[in-house]
Amino acid sequence: ANLTVAAAVAFDNANEQIITAGNNLILSTTFTMTLGQITSTGGTITLNGVPGGGTLNFSGSTLVLNGDLNTTAAAFTAPTNLSITSSATLTTNAATFTATTLTLNDLALTLVNTTLTVTNAVTLDNANEQIITGTNDFTLTAAPTFSNGAITSAGGTITFSDVAGT
Repeated sequence: ANLTVAAAVAFDNANEQIITAGNNLILSTTFTMTLGQITSTGGTITLNGVPGGGTLNFSGSTLVLNGDLNTTAAAFTAPTNLSITSSATLTTNAATFTATTLTLNDLALTLVNTTLTVTNAVTLDNANEQIITGTNDFTLTAAPTFSNGAITSAGGTITFSDVAGT
């Protein structure tokens, strides 16, 4: 069953776990984690926070950021899809991952210490939609729909691979 938690959630014991399988999880407020895990193998996980440890395994799932997520101190397995419902910064421990889809919802995504490849077309059609890569690499393998917004870099490589007509 799907689970929505409106109160703050703290994981501080290795036995504290949320395992959603294909169900959805929404953590409406910032969570904390020093031990424990959140694992999903097919659902949609909505959260933000700065875990100081623990495991975040989103393999096969959609990760929806409702704020910043910093996973540098956690064991992080990247999601299949990435979406944001609030302008967000995704910080990882030098993670390189491929997302099938990236949905910006008229908002900005900033990457820190994160290399991202998106395999399906990304739509940027609002001035607020931005992908800010900093010094990180970003690759689109399908032609984007680009009528507004921005993709910016401060030293990373932006690649449009196998994109015909762009």
